[in-house]
Amino acid sequence: MAEFDTIKQCRIEKIKAFQIQWENETRVVHFN
Repeated sequence: MAEFDTIKQCRIEKIKAFQIQWENETRVVHFN
């Protein structure tokens, strides 16, 4: 079960990183 939690945590971190990147790109678009 611990292995599954690690995979889930990894996925959450990837999603967070993707969201931050997307927000930054969106913000740049809005500023232009």
